[in-house]
Amino acid sequence: MINNMNEREQIEELHQRYLSLRENTPWRQRDGEECRAYHEWYDMAYVYFKSFEYLQSNPDFQIFVNAEKEGNCFVLAHIYDTISPSYKVLMKLTGNLKETNTDTLTMNPYKIFISHSSKDKEFVDALVELLENLGFDPSTLFCSSVDGYGIGLSKDIFEKLRELFSEYKLYVIFVHSPNYYKSPVSLNEMGAAWVLKTDFCSFLTTNMQFSGMKGVVNGSTISIKVDNEDTPARLTELKDHLLSLFGLNDIDSIKWERKRKAFLDRVTSIQYEDETLKEQVEERIELTPDEIDILKEWVESDYPYSLQQSFMGNRTVYYLGRKSYEAIRTEEKVEWEDYFERLMALGFITINKYDKSGNPQYKLKKAAFDYIKSVG
Repeated sequence: MINNMNEREQIEELHQRYLSLRENTPWRQRDGEECRAYHEWYDMAYVYFKSFEYLQSNPDFQIFVNAEKEGNCFVLAHIYDTISPSYKVLMKLTGNLKETNTDTLTMNPYKIFISHSSKDKEFVDALVELLENLGFDPSTLFCSSVDGYGIGLSKDIFEKLRELFSEYKLYVIFVHSPNYYKSPVSLNEMGAAWVLKTDFCSFLTTNMQFSGMKGVVNGSTISIKVDNEDTPARLTELKDHLLSLFGLNDIDSIKWERKRKAFLDRVTSIQYEDETLKEQVEERIELTPDEIDILKEWVESDYPYSLQQSFMGNRTVYYLGRKSYEAIRTEEKVEWEDYFERLMALGFITINKYDKSGNPQYKLKKAAFDYIKSVG
């Protein structure tokens, strides 16, 4: 966490940063930076206060968590003036609890979170079945692609992720594949896990090489490549670690060998698309006129190396300079995230860095500039 501060100190530091930007920036120059500072403070305070069950019926808690969350810097300033007294009361009410980040984490129960691309469902189906044989169930395992282990109908995946990272001490299993690195949602999960310093293990699919591992969890970390000779031994090490961590009974050794072999036979027999053919398909990805206009605006802006993503409630907002774009969600599609996935597949954008909350900042690649130049 930031400078070894506990959660309350981090919240107050973000609070003071917002107030400083609000008070010291000439009104004609107030822009997205002030809005981002507000949301970083509010989002962290929101999650923190919701972790105290006894606050749920508190009037100040209701005022704070039900406040409007949209608007420009002037609207947010008005909202802040409304909720500021409640914020101070809530900080005072929770201030008597002696807590540090370590204390908070040890109080929370463990849970496995499988971070993966939805396109690798066949692999994670086999992985979940292996974990079930070790005694894991929906109370100790979350996997969004497997029925019974994900989120309910009409629930929001980003709010669920926020809840998981807040309420549990997560053990994250990353499933690294070419699909994973083309999914902004998956890379967001990786960044959040890294910022929160969660314990983790990595699996590599048969069509994934160590050299292809990028980002904060890369090829220098200990990983399990399912078609390597040492994989059976590494799986046994992982099994022993997880059973000890979660306090589960060990499985009979003969039964374990049979389940382990069944898992490896299943995941190593998965047929993946030929990468050359896949690249040819990706070359045919087309952007709509509106999407080209947004990309052109980004290319021609003063912020080609920083498009910031923030999660707010059941929305995702992307800030580009003085403008913001809100993710449009329905039960069937996530339009903005799909757009970003196609931009990454085309090689137009990549993740530049992660902020202190685990949110990624994207940057344009040369291919984006060349593309906009070619289309006029």
